[in-house]
Amino acid sequence: MTSQMKTKIATLLALILTFAGLTACMGWTSVTPAEPLPWPSVIEPTGRLASTTQGTLPFRTPVGESFVLTTQPTEPSTAPPVTSGERAQSLTVLMYHQFYDPELGESPKRGAENNWMRVELFEAHVRSMKENGVYFPSMDEVEAFVLGTGTLPHPSAVITVDDGQLNFFTLAVPILEKYAVPAIGFVITDTYGAQKQAMYVPPWVSLQSHTHAMHINGIPVSAHPYEDIVADLRRSQELLGGADRVTVFAYPYGHTGDATIAALQETGFRLAFTTKHGRVTPGMDPLLLPRIRVNALDTVETLRRKIDVSF
Repeated sequence: MTSQMKTKIATLLALILTFAGLTACMGWTSVTPAEPLPWPSVIEPTGRLASTTQGTLPFRTPVGESFVLTTQPTEPSTAPPVTSGERAQSLTVLMYHQFYDPELGESPKRGAENNWMRVELFEAHVRSMKENGVYFPSMDEVEAFVLGTGTLPHPSAVITVDDGQLNFFTLAVPILEKYAVPAIGFVITDTYGAQKQAMYVPPWVSLQSHTHAMHINGIPVSAHPYEDIVADLRRSQELLGGADRVTVFAYPYGHTGDATIAALQETGFRLAFTTKHGRVTPGMDPLLLPRIRVNALDTVETLRRKIDVSF
């Protein structure tokens, strides 16, 4: 075998290995050169193309040759990872409220200490759930579970945080971001000022409605005129990104009422959570779903029992 032929074979093998690596790392399902492959050369891409996007990606070689790859999109998996092989018979929706950091000289609000959790303990909760295979379903998956059209793996849980106070954004959101754990923040948009709106919220934290200006202790939402309730809900949706994005609600102080439920239906809400203690099961009313309160001193072991899972 001549040295020239050996060089061509080595270059061919390099090309094959390069394409194999590109295919594996970028998730392409097929790679088709638009022109015959340059020979001999080493290739490098001139840009990036997401594996879920169909299109072309030009390549160039050190000697000025070029060609184009046509990619076919791969569909991202939406199947939840079943960590135990079991299907969940119920779903725990956790309800948090406020957070504080003693190292910053902060302390819980007097008279409401049970709602205020040390940020260090919250991180222990999130880390334990993440490391021990708790699955965090989307709201679409929760709705399907409630309606009986979908299943969830065991263990599954949803993290919700009520009120949307500043400490949620400054203390809790960075922890959720650190562990890439999804959560729902129920926001009172009347107190959701420009400072909060400008704060970065990672895509796995969804901001949903806790009313605009009807979070009033002692006055249930349903005590207001029906037209005012509808207007309040629409304002809340508008400030949080629109009715197509804001479809989940938490009742202030857990007060429900027929007028509130009717207004939620009129404004397009699909799920609503109370403060009633309990786990979500298939067949429940999607606008009257229970939650489990997480108290300020709940340890990881206490959390384990509330989720009904060992870790």
